[in-house]
Amino acid sequence: MLLQLFCLPAGSSGVPEVMGFLNGSVVHNQFTLVVFIVKFISCAAGVSAGLPMGPEGPMVTIGFVSVQTTILIASLETILNTNWLKIA
Repeated sequence: MLLQLFCLPAGSSGVPEVMGFLNGSVVHNQFTLVVFIVKFISCAAGVSAGLPMGPEGPMVTIGFVSVQTTILIASLETILNTNWLKIA
């Protein structure tokens, strides 16, 4: 239900998309905050309902999006704190 209402790209396992991205392909609308939230809620609901969740399914995309966001925040922080942006 979450997938149909909010985010259709969250319907796949995410493994082929991550592998394609790491190989240099352009992947659109797969690694967004909405996909992360929908996959996280779906995974939490599935595990709490007793459904088996393998590590290769939504966990790959959840991990990839969280690492990608962390790297983006760290790189922005580094860029904003460097001296090369300041004019002497």
